Amino acid sequence: MSDEKLTVFADRLGVPNAGLIHTLDPTEDERICETFLGFFGIDTRGSVFFSVEPEHQCVRPEFGLFPHQRHAADRVCDAIRGGRGRVVLHMPTGAGKTRTAMHIVSRVMTEHEPAVVVWLAASAELLDQAADAFQGAWSRLGNRPIDIVRFWGDYTPDISVISDGLIIAGLQKMYAWKTRDPIGVLRIAKSVKLVVVDEAHQAIAPTYREVIETLAETGVNNALLVRNITE
Repeated sequence: MSDEKLTVFADRLGVPNAGLIHTLDPTEDERICETFLGFFGIDTRGSVFFSVEPEHQCVRPEFGLFPHQRHAADRVCDAIRGGRGRVVLHMPTGAGKTRTAMHIVSRVMTEHEPAVVVWLAASAELLDQAADAFQGAWSRLGNRPIDIVRFWGDYTPDISVISDGLIIAGLQKMYAWKTRDPIGVLRIAKSVKLVVVDEAHQAIAPTYREVIETLAETGVNNALLVRNITE
């Protein structure tokens, strides 16, 4: 490049002395880089400029847990590992029981394939919340496509044929189904790896205890997790 062109080049780049051009790193500034490439007739439209990644970078999980939640989830998973654990998850108001429980459910389902998990609650509100929470959790923590099967209110799927998925069921509807079709309940119970009862007092209610025990005692590898009532 001639001295005259070097002078023009330096002026466009904002370099006070053409002799300093060789020390310039045009990639440090996007505007300078565009001018640098444009001088040589290189069209930068539509291009993505290279950026140097930092040496140290924190990657935050989209569905992570706080330390106290991780501790609770780890203790529950240790207790139910092996398939016969019975655990009450007791956490204070606002401590994130649902988020913690969904991590536990997701761990069970990733460790077992196929796996059926049954989530039981008495109210449609709690059941809706569970379905939404699991969708958010599994989309980030899951390892395969999983069906969410709703079984409360007007939802009437044939859950006896489910072999891999989360069944979110109303206690009253599950009790009515067991009364009507006890063989169907036993059929699904054989595939159950975990039963979650969303309210502790429901687990001891005589009306529902038989249903819970059938689901949590029939299979070879199963567990029972009861969440305390305070949310």
